[in-house]
Amino acid sequence: MRIDARELLAVGLTVSAVVLGALLLGGSLAPRWMAFAQQQPRPVFEVASIKPNNTAANNGEIHFTGGASGGRLTAENVPVRFLVQWAYHIREFQLSGGPGWLASEKFDIAAKPEGGASADRMRLMMQTLLEERFKLRLHRETKEHSLYTLVPAKSGIKLQPSTADCEALARVESAGQPSRRQCGAWFRGENQFTGTKISMSEFVEDLSNLLDRPVVDKTGFTADFDVTLQWTPEEQRAAPDGLPDNSDATASPAIFTALQEQLGLKLDFGKGPVETIVIDHIEKPSEN
Repeated sequence: MRIDARELLAVGLTVSAVVLGALLLGGSLAPRWMAFAQQQPRPVFEVASIKPNNTAANNGEIHFTGGASGGRLTAENVPVRFLVQWAYHIREFQLSGGPGWLASEKFDIAAKPEGGASADRMRLMMQTLLEERFKLRLHRETKEHSLYTLVPAKSGIKLQPSTADCEALARVESAGQPSRRQCGAWFRGENQFTGTKISMSEFVEDLSNLLDRPVVDKTGFTADFDVTLQWTPEEQRAAPDGLPDNSDATASPAIFTALQEQLGLKLDFGKGPVETIVIDHIEKPSEN
């Protein structure tokens, strides 16, 4: 699975690529394994290498494979701030504190778990890595936050369960082809979201990042699905100097309209408790 952070690195990584969405626990928006991590000792990577990335490139990604027989995680040109977001499965607006270099300085990480590891287990290993190698210390707070609730539109949900051939797509991945069509992978560009056999929680997570606001899933849709969503950002819809805009910028609707017309989903505005993380202490790691 690949998380493309190309757009995010320039703005402190305000969206995804993140994976496996948050659940609503006890009335607050919190990752389902945030509580799990408190109940059990976290697993560790068998081997992990951390190196600064000084290329000044404006793109980065986290890529990982899992399974019963083994797995590997690589992060390329990724700020530590995004590593914390990924490890604790939170959005940009759920993280505060820490020095400025968390967003400005980037790292390459290559890590291998002992035996197989699921995506959730990889995240727990990254938590351990951040604590041990970056000396991360944090605490959690629950704050009232504006949010959206994702519900079926009046026209009904237009999504269908995915029929993707995951084994075939995995063979394409192993042959060196683009991975964004692999099962469980998704990609968001400036005005398009595509995903193959993703869950509603994953889709909701990216919507949260896109809107910079929590999105709570109330759709009742539980199947994995394929999706292509196209929209025009609001800043591109206004014509310069008040003149009529006949350009391609208005060919796609705004995100709220696009959700209803293309997917049969609607966003309702509201407020609710949101779990956040505050960084109390963190250090730059020694290179190895």
